[in-house]
Amino acid sequence: MDKSYAGTIRLGRATATYDREGETVGRERDVSGVTAERIEDAAASFRGEFFQSPPPYSAKKLGGRKFYEMARRGESVPSLPKKVRVSQLLFGAHEDGRLPFSIACSSGTYIRSIASELGERLSCGAHLEMLRRTRIGPFTVSDAISLDRFEALSPSERLAAPHAVPLSRVPFPFPRVQLASLEAWKIRRGQAVPARGVEAREGDWVTLIGPSNDMLALGQVNPLAAEEHAHEKERLEDLTRQREDLERSLSELAKLRDDLTDTVERRFEETLSEVERHFEEVAATLFPGGMGRLIRVEDEDGEEPGIEIELQPAGKRITRLSLLSGGEKALGAISFLFALFLARPCPFYLLDEVEAALDDANIGRFTELLRRFAGRAQFIVVTHQKRTIEAADILYGVTMGDDGISQIVSKRLAAAPEAQALSA
Repeated sequence: MDKSYAGTIRLGRATATYDREGETVGRERDVSGVTAERIEDAAASFRGEFFQSPPPYSAKKLGGRKFYEMARRGESVPSLPKKVRVSQLLFGAHEDGRLPFSIACSSGTYIRSIASELGERLSCGAHLEMLRRTRIGPFTVSDAISLDRFEALSPSERLAAPHAVPLSRVPFPFPRVQLASLEAWKIRRGQAVPARGVEAREGDWVTLIGPSNDMLALGQVNPLAAEEHAHEKERLEDLTRQREDLERSLSELAKLRDDLTDTVERRFEETLSEVERHFEEVAATLFPGGMGRLIRVEDEDGEEPGIEIELQPAGKRITRLSLLSGGEKALGAISFLFALFLARPCPFYLLDEVEAALDDANIGRFTELLRRFAGRAQFIVVTHQKRTIEAADILYGVTMGDDGISQIVSKRLAAAPEAQALSA
């Protein structure tokens, strides 16, 4: 849209930025000899259509970099001429080097560049001192009101003419596309419609007009929209199928997890019940006149649940395993091991000095257990206790001869009927 401005050009002083904020370029010059005729002659080429380069200190971009950034670093700013149009350029009489003017021009015209070039042609230098926009398209500053006055209006007054302007009155500089009712319905819901009856390239903007000649929206032309829509629709359907497959897989995994949890809990309960029963039997053997039991410890203060061993040696109170003597702890651990063996038996067991802390009487009870269950499994016992060695069927030992070479020695002892144990 065309625009109109009113402003002041300061003759006699050129600046690097073409406005009053920039540093002075060269020296200030006397402009008393600059006449209205010279100004008109110098400004003649600024009327009508002509090519204009942006100021070096502008927001114009090249390769993603703004001109003013390049200028501040002392780099050379390229000249990118662009066609602009000035339909009206009027000057008043200058006083003390200040030249009032008014201009009507196309969008994208740099008034600063006109002021600077005018100074060059007058050989006195110049910059833009003040600029005020007075019109854009059909809207003029005379139609405007102050912000304070507008805020004092009621909501209904704000939405009434002349303050509220229909979009149809805004002269957007884009081709108009007339839409049918169905197309207008699609546009209101964010859908694309064919660009009919308009000559535009990809990326060009168009004004979309509804059946009642009301403006609906601004849109960009995309000749490949139908093909892209089909591609995206196919991709959406593929992603939808993948999502459905994932949701089914998640559902199956959740069911499998629940089934596995139920199986683990059930088997744990079964195993624990058997271990509890056998633990009481074995503890009664290793603690004559005493007892032992397994207590479940529930989840407390964020800690995981577990099993606590409680034992009551003869003549003592029920005590946790951690509070017993070393020998009693060993007997409690042996009771738990044999309870596991009875609940879930294995072909053989390796026991490494489990009875090291026991006295002879308790070692006798330990070897009694070995003998009792030797018919169900084979026990390999690493020990230094004589009583344990005496109870073994086969002995394996390591000895060193006079030559200093270690060798393994084995000895089969008389085995008790229906019993077989190994000791090493």
